[in-house]
Amino acid sequence: MTYINGILISYTKRRFQLLTCLVDRHNARSVKVV
Repeated sequence: MTYINGILISYTKRRFQLLTCLVDRHNARSVKVV
């Protein structure tokens, strides 16, 4: 159970980091446009 939880947490963290990176890139592009 703990093993599965660890995988789930690490997977969620990775997804969150990827999402944050995409948002940052989008924001940077928006700033450049403005």
